[in-house]
Amino acid sequence: MIQEPPLTLHQLHIFAAVAQIGSFTRAAEALLLSGPAVSQHVASLERAVGSQLLERPPGKPVRLTRAGKRLLTTYESMSDQLATTLLELDALKRAENRCVAFGVTPTFHTYVLPSIYGLLQEASAEPIAQTDIGLRHDLLDALLKRRFDLVAVVGPLDDARMESAFLVSADVVFVGPPEHPLARETLAPFSALSLEHLIVAKWFGGGDLLEETAARLGVSLQMEAGAWGLPAQVRAVASGTGIALVPFYAVSDLLREKRLSLLRIEGFPVRQDWFIVSRADGISESVHEFKERLLSCRTQLAALCQCPDF
Repeated sequence: MIQEPPLTLHQLHIFAAVAQIGSFTRAAEALLLSGPAVSQHVASLERAVGSQLLERPPGKPVRLTRAGKRLLTTYESMSDQLATTLLELDALKRAENRCVAFGVTPTFHTYVLPSIYGLLQEASAEPIAQTDIGLRHDLLDALLKRRFDLVAVVGPLDDARMESAFLVSADVVFVGPPEHPLARETLAPFSALSLEHLIVAKWFGGGDLLEETAARLGVSLQMEAGAWGLPAQVRAVASGTGIALVPFYAVSDLLREKRLSLLRIEGFPVRQDWFIVSRADGISESVHEFKERLLSCRTQLAALCQCPDF
C-alpha cells in the first residue's frame, strides 16, 4: 500500500491562504501558483490529515469545515511562534556579532542622528549599529517583536514591557519667511494664527498639537495637511507659502542664516522629550554599551535641539 507523504509547511501555507481569502482562484493569484497546483496541494493535505478541510459550495466563498477551522487555528499559532523564534534567533546573532538594531523616526534620522554619530566617531567603532526608519507606533511594535534592540521616540511611555531612558528635550517652534510680522520681541496670542496659512507635515506630529491647542482655545486655523515631509515643509515656509510648527533642530541653520524667522507665539515653543527605549526583559552587553554611548551625548544634543532665544 502506497502511503501518502506527511503534510508539509508549504501545504499548510497554501491551505491557510485559500481559507483566509475564501477562493482557490484568488489564492492562486496571490501565491503566484496555478489553480490546479493549489487544488492539488490542498487535496494532498486533506489526505495527509484524513479529513476534509474545505467545503466548496457552488457560487459561494470557500468555507472551512470543523476540522479545517481547528487546523487553521493551529497553523496560525505555529506561524506566530515560528516568526517570534526567528526574530529571537536574529537578536542572538546580533548579540554574538556585537551589532545593534536601532530604530528611529524619519526626522530623528535626518536631523539628530548625524550629530550623534559625529560625537561618537572618536570612540570605538564597536558595537556596530544598523539603523532603520519607521513611525513611532511601528518602531515600538518592532521593538517588542525584537526586530530592534533600541528605538528613539518621543515619550513618555506607559508600558511595563519597555524601559525608557531620557535622551533630550527638543523645542518645537513656529517659523515663517524672513521678516514675518509675527517675528517680533513681544509674544503674539495664539489667536493670531487664525490669519495665517499653516503648513503641516505628514510625518511630523505638529498638526495634532495645533489641533489640540486650537480646540482648547476655540481658535479656527487654516491648515494645509498633505504629503509634506519635514524638509519640504521647511522649504515651503522659506519660499513664503505659509508658516509652520517644526522642531528647532530642523531649522536652526536656516534661522541663523536668516532664511527663516522665528515667530513668537504665546504658549510656544513646547518641548518634546525624546527617549531611548529598550525591552524590559533585558538587553545584551553590546546593546547596553551602545545605549550608554547614546546617552553620553545628552549635553551636546541639548545645544542642538533647544532654542536659545526663549
